[in-house]
Formats: sequence, structure tokens, C-alpha cells
Amino acid sequence: MLVVPIVSETVNKRRLPDNRDVASLLKTPGCRSCGRYILGAIMRYLFSLSFILYALSASSNELEKILESWSLSKTPVEIIENIKRQDRDPESYEDLRIKWDRHVVYKSDGKLKLKIERNPHSSTELEIGEFLYRSIDKGEFGGELGYTYRGEYFPLLEGNVRKLILYGEKLYILEGLDHMMSRGVVYVIPDAENPSHPERVTLLPEAPNEALITDDGFLLIVGDNGLYFVSDDFFSILYWNAFWSGIYLWGPTSVVEYTDKYLIGLPKGVAVVELISPFEPPKIELYMTNEFNKSIQPTAKASAD
Repeated sequence: MLVVPIVSETVNKRRLPDNRDVASLLKTPGCRSCGRYILGAIMRYLFSLSFILYALSASSNELEKILESWSLSKTPVEIIENIKRQDRDPESYEDLRIKWDRHVVYKSDGKLKLKIERNPHSSTELEIGEFLYRSIDKGEFGGELGYTYRGEYFPLLEGNVRKLILYGEKLYILEGLDHMMSRGVVYVIPDAENPSHPERVTLLPEAPNEALITDDGFLLIVGDNGLYFVSDDFFSILYWNAFWSGIYLWGPTSVVEYTDKYLIGLPKGVAVVELISPFEPPKIELYMTNEFNKSIQPTAKASAD
């Protein structure tokens, strides 16, 4: 917001000429001072804007270098769409180029890290004060959430608990099953150091894969079909029918926030998601292993043609 100060009394009381000669008015000492102030404000605004653009460009280049160091390179999202169209039955999909090597992104001491996993974890432990929370996800065979206190175990919730996230005093619990029909729920324990029966926050349109608390304090959830924002007051679908959906054993492995972007780990690669606004689809760039990109070069050329 540009604030223009009141100029001197000489200008305020001066009567404008009949022809409204603004140029002559600007020659007065008071208005010359006002003009210099406005010009200075504009210059400061332009300098701040250029600095912000430079910082964004620098952070983008830094991210590119990190992804390159992980032997990942940019891949057109359309390539994945083409792979999906080639085989309409994802259960029988046999293209092993994209099935395995789960790329898991995470942060350590504020720095982005990558590790490769073969299989997802089926249990989670989180120690809070004197309580050790433990969740188990056995797929269609069930699961549960409970805690251990002074050597004794206490069950809290039956279900396929996939993620535990501590935010302040609250413990968020993400539960869901992706078998035959996908469904999910977000629960919360208001005071994690005083274990109680989890309270339901919202239903989800699918089972959650991964989640985090954003720097703005929202719960960002990643599923096989899309991205969602959740708070105590609202639920919002940010991205639906995601390009990674519909391929058997190929879905999000992890999510981290980095320089106002979200990195989503996938088998054989990483998706970089930038949320533009609540009214626009997110900007998405995909980075897959160099090995994968070499294997799809003929397909990429055909897509370009």
C-alpha cells in the first residue's frame, strides 16, 4: 500500500489555475517534496520486488541442483499419462521401470535428503513425554493405535493408522484403507500428553498416504488421487485426479515443504508442487531417475511430435 503524506500548507491552500495546470502546481516546493517521496517509494517497491524475484530464482536453481545431485532430471508429466493410457488395467501393469525404488524425501537439520526404500513401513512409533504411541497398518487385515505407559499398553483406536503428526499439544492421526474402496479419516487427540479417545476432525475422499503440517499451520495430506488442506475449521481439495493416480504400486511415499514448494516422493522420482492460489490448479514439475528418462526417450519423442 502506497501512503502519500499531506504536503505543506502552501500547496494545500494554493488555488488551482482555471485550466487545472497540474504541471505548474508540481513546481511548487511542497509538491516537489511530495513527488520525490512518491518516486522514492516507487523505487523502494521496485527494488524489493526485484530482490524477491531474485531470491525465488536462486532458490529454484538451488532446488534444481539438489535434484540433479540425486540423479534426477525433468520428465514431462505427459509421459506418465501416456503410460497410464497404454494399460487401462493398473492391477496387471507390468512396466517395472516405475514400480520400485521408492524415493523418500525428508529434512535433516533443515537440509533436503533422499533415501531409497523398497517397501513402505507398516508401523509408526512416536514418543511424547512419558507416553509411547504406536500405530499399526496391516491393510485389509486391520490395524490400531495405542500407547504404552510405564510398561502397560492401552489401545485407543481400531483402524489402519498411517501417520502420526504432533503439532503443538495436538496429535493428528491419519487413518484409512485403500482396498476395494478407498476411504480415510483425520482424528486428533487435543492433548498428546494426556491420551484420550481420538476425536474425528474430518472424513477424507480416499486413504491418506503422507502428510505434514505446513509453515502456515495447515495439515497438508497427500493421497493416491490428490492433495488436501485440513484445519479444525475447513477441508479443501487442492488437486484431484493427480497424474500419479491409477498406476498400481505407484503412489506418494513422502512429502516435505521447501522454499514455498512441496516435494512429493514417488517410486523412481520426485514431484515438485507449487500452489498458485485456491482458484488455480497447482504448478507441477516431475523429476525421474536418469535411467528412467533414458528408457522413455522414444516415447517422449513421439509425444512431442
